[in-house]
Amino acid sequence: MAFLEINNVAHSYGKKTVLKNVSFTANLGDIIGVFGRNGSGKSTLLNLLFKELRLQSGSIRINDKPLASIKHKDQLIGYLPQFSMLPRELK
Repeated sequence: MAFLEINNVAHSYGKKTVLKNVSFTANLGDIIGVFGRNGSGKSTLLNLLFKELRLQSGSIRINDKPLASIKHKDQLIGYLPQFSMLPRELK
């Protein structure tokens, strides 16, 4: 059983489609990098995953439960930003 399942996710802003049929699975402990050109949908995918945007089509599930039904998802999944959030003097 996959910990995270993203199936056929699509998202558009007006007529501009930024995600189309995005699907992948990740198991507990997997580390996944999201790479792409500016405007390719990386932030949109993360915003959908963290419920900052409403899912237009497809499904996102964690442990076979729809993402919308999970109350404390921040205890199950997290992400690191591209740039450090800590002051440079901290190591």
